[in-house]
Amino acid sequence: MTTSTQPIPEKDRPDYESAAVKAMLPDLMLVRDVAAGQRRITERTTTYLPQHPKEEPANYRIRLGRPTFFNAFLLLSFSFFFNLPQFGPKYF
Repeated sequence: MTTSTQPIPEKDRPDYESAAVKAMLPDLMLVRDVAAGQRRITERTTTYLPQHPKEEPANYRIRLGRPTFFNAFLLLSFSFFFNLPQFGPKYF
């Protein structure tokens, strides 16, 4: 068995990210964070619930203490997944 000494083209490498994948990364991160639940959303507070420019820090802390995250996305995802047989092969 011989090995090739030619370099692997960039698009053939496993770590290559196309423009389409790079464009989807923010959405993918959101989906992963939502699927991970309230703890992940709370860890990324500044991303999902940023402080308003004129909001005082004390008021921001109060506002951070109020929201409760309800993971409807994950609930609906599981609901769809477990009900797939009723839809039949037309969806595949």
